[in-house]
This record gives sequence, structure tokens and C-alpha cells, in this order.
Amino acid sequence: MGAISLLLVYLTIVPLVAGLISYPLYLAIQGLGLGEPGFAKLVFRTMELGAVLALWPILLRLGIRGRQGWGFGGERARFFRHLGRGLVWGLVSLLLLAAILLMLGARVWKPGFPLNFEALPVIAGRAVLIAVVVSLLEEAWIRGALFSAIAHRASAQSAVILSALLWAMVHFIRPDVSIAAGELDWSSGFMVIAGSFGRFADIGIIDSLLALSMAGWVLGWLRRQSGSIALCIGVHAGWVLVIQCFRRMTAVDPEADFAILVGHYDGIMGFLAALIFLVMALLLKRTEKLSAAVHD
Repeated sequence: MGAISLLLVYLTIVPLVAGLISYPLYLAIQGLGLGEPGFAKLVFRTMELGAVLALWPILLRLGIRGRQGWGFGGERARFFRHLGRGLVWGLVSLLLLAAILLMLGARVWKPGFPLNFEALPVIAGRAVLIAVVVSLLEEAWIRGALFSAIAHRASAQSAVILSALLWAMVHFIRPDVSIAAGELDWSSGFMVIAGSFGRFADIGIIDSLLALSMAGWVLGWLRRQSGSIALCIGVHAGWVLVIQCFRRMTAVDPEADFAILVGHYDGIMGFLAALIFLVMALLLKRTEKLSAAVHD
């Protein structure tokens, strides 16, 4: 089975299983007296968890075992060095983006910022927690296990491209369908999943989709070059940390001359972000060529 076929099977099985088990899982939670879960959110979380768990048997079937397959290979000291280095790169690149958006007036300070120091610890603490969880889980999933599976069946370059596209698209899959509790049945899970792709009909997401695809390409290239996800986790965490803080401290000015540069997805990841990630990608390519020339 080739890389494309493997990915298609994976992307078919995950939502299919999530759709099948969501309703009985919902009934089980109710039966155990654990409350009234939001069904759409339950379906989405089940699909997320299934996407990660499904990679275990795939990796085993491909003969990929141990932490290496999830991107945690290499010496521990080197892993943490790369983690710190990636964090610096992530912070610098997104702080540059934030500074340019502010200078151009595309985003403006909310009332009280940047002088409201009392709110900063709360904002920063929440941002750090989200950055750690999101970067660790998404990188282990996308640039870890999924990357290993695709690279095993095709090539590392194919893994870079396919993982970047999938990761970018995942950001726009949201459970936008609402079903009343009294109308839930075995088909409800599939209705929620089918309705989770509605945002792809909006042409306005093209700026954010482009930016996220380029960001995914950078992360995938770092995975390819380093052999682990340490740099990816660091860079990703730096990006999320800046985004979380910047979104809470500033707001988009839709009347600004350069408002087109901010993304429709989160008001940050747009055409300007895509340009910065493109520059990062070109620098990575140049670094790789220089390294190859030195060793020839």
C-alpha cells in the first residue's frame, strides 16, 4: 500500500469509527451519571482521540516500534537542546509577525494594553499551558507517528508535504452541527462529522490555509532534517504562545489599510504569516544545501 492509499484508508477509518461509537459512548456517559455531554463536542473529541490511537496498529503493521516512531528518538540531551532552540525560533518568528501587524495597524492594542500588567500573568499562564499541550500532542501525532508511517511507505519529502497539508486542514474541521438531545440516534455521529467540513466551502479561509500549510511545511522540514520532533515541538510551542497572548491583548482593525494581511482563521495567520513561513522554509533549504556542500 502506497503513502496516498495508506493516508486515505486512515482518513476513512477514523471518522467512520468515531461516527459509530459516539452515540453508544454518549449513552454510556449518561448511564454512569457523568453528566450531559455536548454531543457534537463528544464526537469531535472521539475523532481526535481515534486519529491518534489508530496510528499505533499502523506503525506496528509497518514494523515501526518504540519512541522513534513517534518522533522521540535520539539522545535526551540533544532532544532538549533542540527543544529550546526551536522555542527561540518560534518566539522570534511570531513576535516579528506580531510587531509588523501592530506597526501596520492591522491589529491594535485593546483598551488597557500594553500597560495592564495585572492581566499579563493570567494571560501568559494560560498561553503557556495551551502551548505545551497543543505542541506536544499535535507534533507527536502529525510530525511523529503520521510522518513516520508516510515516510516508511514513500519518502521523507512526501511525509513533509502530506503531513503539512493534513495538519493545515485539520484546523478548519469543527463540529458546527447542533442536534437536540431528544433527536439523537445512531446516525447522529455521522451527521456531526459530515457537518464538520462546512468551513471548506468558504473561500475566505484561503489566506489562513496557505499560512498554516507553509507553517506545516517548515515543521515537517525540521522533522526531516533533525530526525525527531524536538525542534518541531519548540517552534510550535513558541508560535502558539505568541498567538494566544497576542489575540488576547490586541484586536483586528477591519478598517485598516493592511487588514488583508491578517487571517480569517484567527486574525493572525494570514498572508503576512505565510510570507514569514516561506522565508523560514527557504532558509531551511539553504541551510541543508550548505550542509551537504560541506560534507561532500
